[in-house]
Amino acid sequence: IDGEVIIKKNMLHKCDPQGCKACVNICPVESFYIPESAEEVVKYGKIACNEKECFYCGACENSCPDDLIVVKRKNIQIIDPKKSGPYPWLEGWVNNIKEVLRKALIEGKEQVEIPSIEEHIKKIRVSKIEEVPQLSEEDKLKLKELNVKIQSLLQSSKIRYWIKDKKVDNILKELKKK
Repeated sequence: IDGEVIIKKNMLHKCDPQGCKACVNICPVESFYIPESAEEVVKYGKIACNEKECFYCGACENSCPDDLIVVKRKNIQIIDPKKSGPYPWLEGWVNNIKEVLRKALIEGKEQVEIPSIEEHIKKIRVSKIEEVPQLSEEDKLKLKELNVKIQSLLQSSKIRYWIKDKKVDNILKELKKK
C-alpha cells in the first residue's frame, strides 16, 4: 500500500501527546513518535510520523480522539498467498481494500445537500399562515370581570387550600355565595 499520513497542523492545539499517546501506542510499526528536540517540535509539531516505516494501516486515524490524523491510501498491490490455507487476516484485508476504494470514489466529489426536517417545517409554516381570531370588546369585558372574580377568590387562603386538596364541592359553594 502506498499513501500518505496527514497530520492536521492547524488543529494540533487539541493534541495532548503526554496524556493521550493513542497514535503512538497503537501504531504496529512504531512510525508515530513524539518529537523531543526543539527543532523537531518546530518542524513537526506535537506528534510526527516516520512515513518510511508506515504501511498506512489507518490504526492511528481510527485511534485519534480529536480526528487530527488522516491516512490516504493511493496504491494497493495485492499479492496472492503462495500456498492455500486458512488466512484469518484475509477478511480484514478485503474489508480494508473495500474501504480504500469507497473513500477513493467519494473523495473530491461535492456533497449533496439533504434538506433537514426544520427546512421542511418552515416551508409548511409559510404556506399555512392562518389568521388568529380576535376577541370582541364585549368578550374582553367578560374575561376581565371573570378575572377580577377569580383574583378575589384566590385572595382567600381557605379557597387556595381547597384547590390544593381538590375539594371541588366547597369551592362551588363559595362561588355560589358570590
